[in-house]
Amino acid sequence: MRLSRRKSARRAGVASRSGLIVVLLLLSLALAAVLAVRAQMADVNHRAVAENVLRDYARLAADELVRRMTTKVGYEGFYPLITFLKQRFVEAPTVPPPAPADLARSGDEGIRAAADLVHATFRITPDGVLSMAEGSTIDTNVARWITTALAQPHVEPPGRRYSMLIAPLSGRARTVVYARLSTEPASPIVGFEVSPDALRTRFQAALVRPLLPPSLLRQSLKNDILFIRVADAAGNELLRAGQQSEPYLPIERRFGSDYNGLFDGTVIHAAVDPAAAGALVIGGLPRSRLPVLLGLLLLASLLTLTAVLQLRREWALAALRSEFVAQVSHELRTPLTQIRMFSETLLLDRVRSEEERRRSLEIIDREARRLDHLVENLLRFSRGERGEARIATKSRDLVPLVRQLLAEFEPLA
Repeated sequence: MRLSRRKSARRAGVASRSGLIVVLLLLSLALAAVLAVRAQMADVNHRAVAENVLRDYARLAADELVRRMTTKVGYEGFYPLITFLKQRFVEAPTVPPPAPADLARSGDEGIRAAADLVHATFRITPDGVLSMAEGSTIDTNVARWITTALAQPHVEPPGRRYSMLIAPLSGRARTVVYARLSTEPASPIVGFEVSPDALRTRFQAALVRPLLPPSLLRQSLKNDILFIRVADAAGNELLRAGQQSEPYLPIERRFGSDYNGLFDGTVIHAAVDPAAAGALVIGGLPRSRLPVLLGLLLLASLLTLTAVLQLRREWALAALRSEFVAQVSHELRTPLTQIRMFSETLLLDRVRSEEERRRSLEIIDREARRLDHLVENLLRFSRGERGEARIATKSRDLVPLVRQLLAEFEPLA
């Protein structure tokens, strides 16, 4: 009973320690999972920041393109042309407006440089009659649109040098630049229709110099790291430069009402080549580490599972060891009991004959040998746990062995 209690207490202690180890292993696995999640979140945040930086660079390039186009087209193109047409009307109000070819032959270098922007020139009298320069042609739908849009008397905002009309007509965006000759609502109007081919040429010319400031680049990078697409109000493409590299991170920039609505309806799509992220963003555009993190987490799970299985094996071995010790203890008591019993018989001289004395001595010798055999088995077991013993099996007849055991236990019975 006492032995059983000791065994139960020992098993409870082993189970308690083993349970603590399992809990620690599971906590380690949970910690590894938390670290993997945090690492993935940090990686996602890092990538989001890097992508936002690339979008900011793309937005900066689009803004610079807008600035250049408004300068080249607005200040260096539309403004001097309208000023020249207004002056010609004041000088010769009955003479038709100059044709684009006449503007190209002007003595003013600025007018000659801007003349390619003009597709056709026109005038509108206060009573709404539209007249064009000799040799100029305007689409019928465009002429009707201009006359209808400008027929309503209205006062231009003070300080505005010219105004614009932009609308998709006949399959493409039409742009008309005009100005009233006075602040009176019904004053004469001069203007011209803009050539879309000239706009495309100027958009291409705007890309000659890098759109991004050199001070922001850690390397000498040009516009080849950018993808630029410009579409007019009708969706027609005015400019396309660069390639759409993956992962594609575009931004959209609309001209809107900037600079007197110079390119109202025109849209710029811009993106930075992700391959150039290393020169623009510290650390570049990070790649996803999710497969690596999942692999490490799976490896940690497998190691934890292996540790738990090994622990269960240790539990089983400990149980077997405890059973073995209990069985050996029981087996040791049997020969010791026989040795003591026959030794006392001899010491007290209770034998009835010399043959019985000799048989008692033989039993004592046999049980001593058996006790030696059990001790040797214990030593073998100890060496086996250290990996020093080799066990070889062989066949044996059980009948003599059983008869011998019965004879040995007969005195105890």
